[in-house]
Amino acid sequence: MESRLPRSGQYWRTFCRRERSHVGDRLAIVMADGMDRDVAWSLVCLEFLDGMRPVASLSRRAGIDARSVGEVYFGLASDIDFPWLQDRLADLPGADLWEQQAARRLALELEAARRTIVQRLIAGGESPGDMPETLTGFRDHCTDGLTRIRELISELKSADSPSLAALMVAVQAISDQCKGWATGS
Repeated sequence: MESRLPRSGQYWRTFCRRERSHVGDRLAIVMADGMDRDVAWSLVCLEFLDGMRPVASLSRRAGIDARSVGEVYFGLASDIDFPWLQDRLADLPGADLWEQQAARRLALELEAARRTIVQRLIAGGESPGDMPETLTGFRDHCTDGLTRIRELISELKSADSPSLAALMVAVQAISDQCKGWATGS
């Protein structure tokens, strides 16, 4: 049976350093269980495939290779801890269906904010090869907003378990800031 998964070299390069480390760790664990490297790689690729859907979608829409889009998409996580926020929203106990639905809606809003700023950055880049410079320019230009968001997330992280209300405030602040960046304000 022919594999339809991307070759390891192509898939691996779409991740920034931090995600590469996670992929490498998972590969080592799966191979430690005695799996063949190719089979282990296919399994690990499947584990991380869901996280690649936004990159693939943005890449296709912009006509830019997935590696360049991935550099921006995953690179933003070093400025705004999207994975931590998504994990907190997914882990909320949700006393009732309304709270669970609110948490899912916030997770969608957070992803939409991330995609908005990534779209703006890849559209504003000179070429796909200059995405690291584009991201650096964004960081330099948007230092104040990024600092506010980092401080807000840091405050949330200091709580044992942030509430739905606290996460809602954070997601809304991030969403508003990303919309401002996307419109150039």
